[in-house]
Amino acid sequence: MSDLSLRSQIGHARERLAGGDPRRAVSVCRRILEAFPRCLEAYGLLGEALRQLGHLDRAEDLLLRAWGARPGVAPICLSLAAIAEQRGQAAAALAWREQAGEPQPAGPGALTRAGLVRLWMRQGQHTRAARELRALLAEQPTRYDLQVLLVEALWRAGARAEAATLSAEILKEHPHCLIALLVLGKLWLHGPQDAQARQCLLRAQALDPENAEARRLLGADSPLPPRTARLPYREGDLPPLDLAFGEDESDLPADAADGEGLLPNAWP
Repeated sequence: MSDLSLRSQIGHARERLAGGDPRRAVSVCRRILEAFPRCLEAYGLLGEALRQLGHLDRAEDLLLRAWGARPGVAPICLSLAAIAEQRGQAAAALAWREQAGEPQPAGPGALTRAGLVRLWMRQGQHTRAARELRALLAEQPTRYDLQVLLVEALWRAGARAEAATLSAEILKEHPHCLIALLVLGKLWLHGPQDAQARQCLLRAQALDPENAEARRLLGADSPLPPRTARLPYREGDLPPLDLAFGEDESDLPADAADGEGLLPNAWP
């Protein structure tokens, strides 16, 4: 019997992409999204699969939805960079690669200011990172990825009120921003805005059904516990019965391989 855990199915889709089988990856992602229609990882993988199949417009739409919920994720940014390169948009491709954390072509290991901030974040220098992010945003106020990174830097630096204010501003323009939803869900829970907090947390869990991002950001104090999300069984997932009569009729209809018609109303 196949392993129907979400983690296993995500891994299966990645393996199909790595093995040069994007059509099968599309089928796996479609099934994941039937059960978890806002799963960010599935959107990102489906977008990359469609890119490999040449459906650039559809791929870009899905990847930008995933990016809008969680900017700065390297695989999503690199897929968007690849689309830009396929279209001959060198400047856009370079910007996406920089956001993915790749060094600039100026020299080995050359980092942009944003890249340096990400390095400080990994080193735990959150106050320093927040200070530089404020300076960067003063120069580039529309950089959504830097706004979200600043929320995390503020949160980790202990500036919770400032993180909440910025999160609320971000959600006005990007209502599916996972980091902002988690910050407000955590801070508002059990207070005057408890109902709004619970809505934020439900929306966050829809984007990340296993609550992995909640554990990464909020740690042991996360109100969203670890989950083992599973896809529902289908008849074809069950082994055939070894009976003396009848035939195995568990074959499933083939999934469409081009992604057309995929849950068009899944993500308002």
